[in-house]
Amino acid sequence: MRRILLSTITLIFLQTASAQEKSADAWINTLKERIVLMGYAQTGYTYDSDPEAKNTFDVKRIIFMADGKLTDQWSCYFMYDFKGGGNLLEVYTEYRFLPGLSARMGQFKTPYSIENPLSPTTVELIDCYSQAVSYLAGINNSDPLYGGTSGRDIGLMIHGELLNQYVYYHLAVMNGQGINIKDKNDQKDLVGSLMVNPLSWLSVGGSFIKGKGNAVAESPYNTIGTDENYDRNRWAAGGVS
Repeated sequence: MRRILLSTITLIFLQTASAQEKSADAWINTLKERIVLMGYAQTGYTYDSDPEAKNTFDVKRIIFMADGKLTDQWSCYFMYDFKGGGNLLEVYTEYRFLPGLSARMGQFKTPYSIENPLSPTTVELIDCYSQAVSYLAGINNSDPLYGGTSGRDIGLMIHGELLNQYVYYHLAVMNGQGINIKDKNDQKDLVGSLMVNPLSWLSVGGSFIKGKGNAVAESPYNTIGTDENYDRNRWAAGGVS
């Protein structure tokens, strides 16, 4: 009787262990299907002759990305730059209500200009953005009032494509203060862009930022002081082929 009971308990244990192993394998396979891990690094050489000659090899960025698909409509995204002391670049969740309507909330690229939303991996130069876009979108510290925000901000955005990818639109309500920081006033920036593809090889459109920022530092170009509010009304238009 004891041998039969012992055999029965052993059989139940083996069946339970096998079921748990299959469940663990299914869970791991589900993660593989729903989470995509990516990354890249860019290095370069810089020569500067002004005001005195200097040159250096340097690491521009070390990017890690995780793209998670929770359901067919619901996704999340994470991006981190390990250069220097590290910096959280993007973290947001997005839900697709309709083929032409998705909502995104979190920290992400400001939908301003054609250049700013582009990844550095898709353009020709490592220091990839023009001086005008770098200033207007706050990519670097060329605008002392806004500082260097890598062209990103925190907020809520709706976007999508219409008319069989003929029109792309983005409309966002954002802090207007940049990444990894709370808003410093009770005003929000309204940011929007509209791109039209009249031909398969041509896209044209425009974008804008309208809001009131809070200066992170003084600027030599005006009399606005640190922590003072100022108007941020910026417009851009162009095309790409």
